[in-house]
Amino acid sequence: MGCLKGVFRLVLLFLLAAVVAAGWHWRHEFGAMWEFWRGGQVEGAPASGLASPAAFASAQDKVDSLNGWRADSVRLTAAELAALLAHGFGPILRTHLDSVAVTLGVGRVQVTGRLDTDVIPKAALGPLAGILHAKEWVRVGGDVRVVGPRKAEWQVDALRIRGVRLPASMVERLVRSSLGGSADGAVPVTLPTGVRALRITPSAVTIYGGGR
Repeated sequence: MGCLKGVFRLVLLFLLAAVVAAGWHWRHEFGAMWEFWRGGQVEGAPASGLASPAAFASAQDKVDSLNGWRADSVRLTAAELAALLAHGFGPILRTHLDSVAVTLGVGRVQVTGRLDTDVIPKAALGPLAGILHAKEWVRVGGDVRVVGPRKAEWQVDALRIRGVRLPASMVERLVRSSLGGSADGAVPVTLPTGVRALRITPSAVTIYGGGR
């Protein structure tokens, strides 16, 4: 009997050691799972944020520090960038796109919002023209770069309406006709005074002032 108890204890110790070893080996995966179930953001996932008056005020305060305090650079959250973009879009987007949110990428952003579809010429939509509601969720992606004082360009290269990814030829037509963009897909954005350059990463946005 004592021998069996000894064997049983050895088996338990072996199983415990195996569990500890497996836990250590898969610690990062378990950590990500825990963050998912807890409802938090997994480290390394692209940051997202919704434009709001509070986010715009915060972003404006940070930009002011580039001018008043002569800071070399400041960091913006995704929500703060979303607010600056929503404020800096041309009249078409400012009037007809609401609930603007931004997801950050490498040098680019993905903007989500609800677009008034009556600004889209029916001919530009093709078969989609007859099935769209008055407002539809759109997801628009592209690189963002500063091109001059208070001027940036959002080079749109991807667009989805109601989850449907549109072909490149249709994207170009929609950018020109409905997003206030140029023939090459560039949507102009007006920036606050003092922004000389920006660097977008999946976690944050760094904007540079005159010291750079």
